[in-house]
Amino acid sequence: MRRTKERAANLIPVDPTQKEEARSRTFVRQLILVAAEDPDIDHALICYLRFATERIRLAEVGDVTELDWIAFFSDLEERWRRVARVHTSDRSISDEEALGRTILRKTVDDGFCAHLAGQQTTAEYFTSGGYHRLADDERVWWHPSYSDKVKPQTRS
Repeated sequence: MRRTKERAANLIPVDPTQKEEARSRTFVRQLILVAAEDPDIDHALICYLRFATERIRLAEVGDVTELDWIAFFSDLEERWRRVARVHTSDRSISDEEALGRTILRKTVDDGFCAHLAGQQTTAEYFTSGGYHRLADDERVWWHPSYSDKVKPQTRS
């Protein structure tokens, strides 16, 4: 059975109002912590919103199961752990913001496209948006000290 694939980015309009409202989300605060530039934050917002739209559409079509989504996010988390481990052990970057930007870039913007329901995804926004969804849920983070210093404060 052929599963429904994610749509091309140009087929998913982004509502400017939704984009503005999303600026207060946790994943955006995480980007600000690593001093991401405004164009990068705008791109992240667009990827996040397109991913959210496609996730709803794929759920409605009904050929991507909850177990498929669990595996998708689990694979993204595992890849993030590997990338973060490699770069946090690299002592050549002493500035935590710069290290966080490196982890972000190598995780989100490295051309990697994840698998979903046994198929390779092809749209960059989809994997990137999935990572921003995980960052919004505080399951991944970019700043190397986020889990020790910042994350506990966001829960109070």
